[in-house]
Amino acid sequence: MFEWSSGIRVAYCVDAPLPDLLSPFRRTFSKVATKYCHNITACNLKKQLVFGPEHIMFVEGFPRREYGAIHIKFYVVFPHNTEAATKQPRPLLPRAVLSDIISKHLTEISNRLGWSIISYEKYPRFDSMTEFMNIAIIPIVIFSIPLMIFLAYWTSSLRPNMSSEAWLVTGATGGKNAALRRTMEIIAEQNAEIDRQNRMELTKHMMITGGHEGITSSGQMLLDVAR
Repeated sequence: MFEWSSGIRVAYCVDAPLPDLLSPFRRTFSKVATKYCHNITACNLKKQLVFGPEHIMFVEGFPRREYGAIHIKFYVVFPHNTEAATKQPRPLLPRAVLSDIISKHLTEISNRLGWSIISYEKYPRFDSMTEFMNIAIIPIVIFSIPLMIFLAYWTSSLRPNMSSEAWLVTGATGGKNAALRRTMEIIAEQNAEIDRQNRMELTKHMMITGGHEGITSSGQMLLDVAR
């Protein structure tokens, strides 16, 4: 019956017997429903009709007391021989129509009954979990937007402060190529240093060898003179 019923919550004396609410509500709502359905298109009708109190039915278990108020849930049955403009599953006014009737005639219903209507069921209405998610998602979105902005700012301010080594590590192909070139340069520098040291050692060896030969030649000359 969810798609064919609606409801209102009324501030009413909790000591009043619930059956005393039924007849006044039926009379009042049948009148405003008849007035609303003068627009046959709005009620999916081929011709105008008149609703009576007997066409206003209450959902099982209603009306009932809830949190200091009276909750009334009801549905409206079409009178006998009603012709619908388009075929519909049940001979009832749809939930959307009931909600629109209450919305447009809320003041009239309240004045006729002398009730203070706290709230009424609007259309479309979702199940309790969907309603909770619709309510909860709003603060989540509000909190998430500044958080994402902060993270974006923090990330952008962090990257320029990274060391050159970090850029080489985190870089793409260009960073890897630069690291490889630097490695090859270091190897070449080390090889050049080794070659330089080898040349120095060779030069020292040649100087020492040449010195010995000079001494030998001088000694030979002295011996020749003495003779």
